Amino acid sequence: MLTPISTLQAFWRKQTPIRKLAKEFLERMGKEMSYEALIDTLKDVRMLKISKKCLTRIVAHHAVDKQNVRVFLGAWLISRFPERVIGEHHAVVDGSKKMVHSFTALLEKIANDQRFPSVDEFITDLNAFFPVFENWRVPDQARLLEQIRAAITAVTTALAQAVDTPELVRELEQALIMLRVKEQKLV
Repeated sequence: MLTPISTLQAFWRKQTPIRKLAKEFLERMGKEMSYEALIDTLKDVRMLKISKKCLTRIVAHHAVDKQNVRVFLGAWLISRFPERVIGEHHAVVDGSKKMVHSFTALLEKIANDQRFPSVDEFITDLNAFFPVFENWRVPDQARLLEQIRAAITAVTTALAQAVDTPELVRELEQALIMLRVKEQKLV
């Protein structure tokens, strides 16, 4: 049988790793970096694991609409390089900046041993970000699919005209395969 003291001790033992994860997350993501360096960091398997563990532990016992760690991490890319990622869609940029700020502030409190920091602001920002992101992503994905299909048509036309050049035919066939794979991923 667990006593109140042993329950509290068990709770704090579980909290120690979140402090370590928070510090590691902040070390990796808290610094300024180039677009390419940030993309490499976001693709790193360790970063994905750290992010998923942090996110899962922080949102546990809270009503969260969605938990997609890649979209969650994508908010860092959107907030730091909006012109390269989003363009003119300010709602997504604003939502990502708010969420990144509240998550970073929360992790700083956890990393600095603040006991029982409130997660309410982050949960609110997280729940607000995902729908805004989806509203941006769906039309953007449709535009991308349209562009890929136009490219498939252009490559198919070029392929029909390049019958006499075997090397060009091979290159165009490879390009067509790559475009069809991209199309299938989006459909």
